[in-house]
Amino acid sequence: MTTPTFDTIEAQASYGIGLQVGQQLSESGLEGLLPEALVAGIADALEGKHPAVPVDVVHRALREIHERADAVRRQRFQAMAAEGVKYLEENAKKEGVN
Repeated sequence: MTTPTFDTIEAQASYGIGLQVGQQLSESGLEGLLPEALVAGIADALEGKHPAVPVDVVHRALREIHERADAVRRQRFQAMAAEGVKYLEENAKKEGVN
């Protein structure tokens, strides 16, 4: 893949959209996403091509990756909740705390 130039409004706007999508995906908690596959999917959609991966396979993969992200979020939440309980228990032992 060649490095695009960003010397037109269309190229700059396209890059900006890609940047926004990338930032949202980065913040989504979905781990292991492959930039090359993302670009291929976007290109196929914009060019009106048939999906390179069967839709049922895509749905299954999306479900799996979302389940993984949910599991990570649950683990983080449980760890934070445990820290909160520990803090409250230790704080309750301090003099002057009801």
